[in-house]
Amino acid sequence: MKKRIAVLTALVLLLLCFGAFFAFAEEAVPCPDGKHTFGPWTDVPGLEATCTDRGKQVRTCTVPNCGYKEYQVRNALGHLAGTTYVVDVPATCMKQGSQSYHCTREGCNAIIEGTSKPIEKLPHNFGDWTVQTPATCAVKGVEVRKCKNAGCTETESREIPLLSHQIKEEPAISVTCTTDGRTKSSKCIICGKSFEDAVVIKATGHDFVEEPYLEPTCTENGHTAGTKCSKCGLVSEPTTVIPKLGHKTVTDPAVPATCTSAGKTEGSHCERCGKVFFAQADVPMLKHKYAETIVERTCTVDGCHLFTCIYCGDTYQEDIDYALGHKVVVEKAKEETCTTDGLSVRTYCAVCGEILEESQVIPAFGHQWVSKTTPATRKADGKIVTTCSVCGKQQSDQRIAKIATITLSQNKYYYDGTKKTPTIVIKDADGKKLTYKKDYKLNYDSGRKRVGTYYITITFIGNYKGSKTVRFHILLRKTVGVKVTPGKGFAKVTWSKTPGAKSYVVYRCETKNGKYKKVGTTSKTEMNVKNLESGKTYYFIVRAQTVDSAGKTVKAANSPIRKATIK
Repeated sequence: MKKRIAVLTALVLLLLCFGAFFAFAEEAVPCPDGKHTFGPWTDVPGLEATCTDRGKQVRTCTVPNCGYKEYQVRNALGHLAGTTYVVDVPATCMKQGSQSYHCTREGCNAIIEGTSKPIEKLPHNFGDWTVQTPATCAVKGVEVRKCKNAGCTETESREIPLLSHQIKEEPAISVTCTTDGRTKSSKCIICGKSFEDAVVIKATGHDFVEEPYLEPTCTENGHTAGTKCSKCGLVSEPTTVIPKLGHKTVTDPAVPATCTSAGKTEGSHCERCGKVFFAQADVPMLKHKYAETIVERTCTVDGCHLFTCIYCGDTYQEDIDYALGHKVVVEKAKEETCTTDGLSVRTYCAVCGEILEESQVIPAFGHQWVSKTTPATRKADGKIVTTCSVCGKQQSDQRIAKIATITLSQNKYYYDGTKKTPTIVIKDADGKKLTYKKDYKLNYDSGRKRVGTYYITITFIGNYKGSKTVRFHILLRKTVGVKVTPGKGFAKVTWSKTPGAKSYVVYRCETKNGKYKKVGTTSKTEMNVKNLESGKTYYFIVRAQTVDSAGKTVKAANSPIRKATIK
């Protein structure tokens, strides 16, 4: 580049010296006549012009033995833009790429300014889903998948629905008049949840009802009234057979034939049951006797020779000269819309003036509003869009705020033998309270009286969708009324009865805040603690315990600490 700049500088100085703008003489020897004849301009080897740099050209006098030369500067060529985009930076799934037009001159390939544009990021290439947290019939699971593209750490996850309960059913036992039965029962063999408890159904006893009198028929016997059990069929009063009656024959009279209808022959059947003994046969119709009338044609009536049966009035036509038909004039209709009335077509005959169809006002049919609801969930708002199905006018776009809070009236109770049913308040993101049975349904676990944990399944309906399970607990109260009466070498511990407790565990310790040792378990409300040292102070606590709804032994909180000094 430096060499080219030096050469071009020298050329400019020479041009200034000889008073020429583009050319100068390499040799000072002119042609004998003082005029040169030049050949074409050619690039000086090694000094050709490029897209961005100027070059040097030369031309030589073609007169023999002259050899006079002139030089000129050739301007830079400028880039020659291609018409196909070339990728400069490849796109990946993590970032955009770029592309542009490049110069197509040999040896250049420069980016054409202002032609660069982005290449959108590639999509992630996710692999197979793998289970991160397996689902059970009580807890939903999670599965994830990862982008396989090199260097990408993008992942996505989705929820695995709850598994179905593995329900085992105990079949029902049918109740009879003399033996008890029971309803079917079922529960999940995995989580132990009960879906249906068996109920004993007491024997119903016989239900004797009267078997009504049955009339005999022509071919079947009847019977007198009797009584039997409507459930098991046990007969208490038998019926007596009444013999069948036999058929009673009647005659079906003959029907004469006419020119409009066939006749029938005589037959017979049973008057009681309708059985046919001799079927009636069809008798062919008689022939018509016609009279002729000439009918003139009009716009609406065909002209013809009309023949009419003098017996039955049957007609037929000959030599028909068809009606001229109305020359109909149509007054154009006006179509009704959602908001404006229309008019129906009016037509009349230009020949006879008969109005064929009178114009009628067609009331505007009004907007046909149709609402489309997108239910709200716990994660996203929903909406109700109301539009006219005819003209497309939108009436409203109502937002349904997403479900924001679910609150139990109480999530902890103490056992008192009564069934617990906490209420639930659900509010949306705007603080509006959802309505039970309109916006959601509730399914409570059965029982809910014993100590244990119980679940409530909330299923959203109407303008909401999805579900949520919440839980509450029934606990055993701690034992109160604990008293310790010291004796000689023992202490008598007494306490008040705790509702729902099956038994009590007594503990003792030699210091108030030390480690308490279990003394024993009893179903009573007192215990003598023996083998204690005289003159020594001991500390005691009592804990009530029971079996919860899942069949596990649970203990209440510790009773207040009581102390006594042994005699």
